Amino acid sequence: MAVNREFVGRAYPAPETYEVGREHIRRFAEAIGDLHPAYLDPEAARALGHADVVAPPTFLTVLNFRFAASGPVADPGLGLDYSLVVHGEQTFELHRPVVAGDVLTSVQRVDDIRSAGRNELLLTVTEVTGAGGEPVATLRSTIVSRGTAAVPPPKEQPAVQEQPTDQEQPAGDEQPAGDEQPAGDEQPAGDEQPAGDEQEA
Repeated sequence: MAVNREFVGRAYPAPETYEVGREHIRRFAEAIGDLHPAYLDPEAARALGHADVVAPPTFLTVLNFRFAASGPVADPGLGLDYSLVVHGEQTFELHRPVVAGDVLTSVQRVDDIRSAGRNELLLTVTEVTGAGGEPVATLRSTIVSRGTAAVPPPKEQPAVQEQPTDQEQPAGDEQPAGDEQPAGDEQPAGDEQPAGDEQEA
């Protein structure tokens, strides 16, 4: 079943705020294998000008997982079969660093739904703001719904009429061979006279 394209533009605010903690950042940094000191040590982070430990750039992906149940993917009206879904791509535009102690609000919006061959692409944009309403980040995500695009049936091609080969002529147009005359027009041989005109010797 195709995804409901009337949902383009619909927004899904998170039901609550998300407070970033040091432990959240540490676990995420360990999970992605990036143990930069600014992610783990408050003093190292302050030495770089941050108020507390700073989150890795992709940390905010946790918001879409944390609030997935209240997002568009879980909306039955969208008509998305999650068993057919694969992740396409995701980008993170940070307007400022995310640090421990931030209290974040997020709103996810269906930005576009379009066909790509037999698949459909669902594009969402999540705007993340801080406690004072200041922009923190913009997240863009694309997921692929496999095989649900409405593909029109192929157009029928008109039948091709076969042309005669080797310039064949129909049987009724055959010409007589050579210059033969019909049998009824034969001329007598030589200068022979009819028998009734013989001269006396």
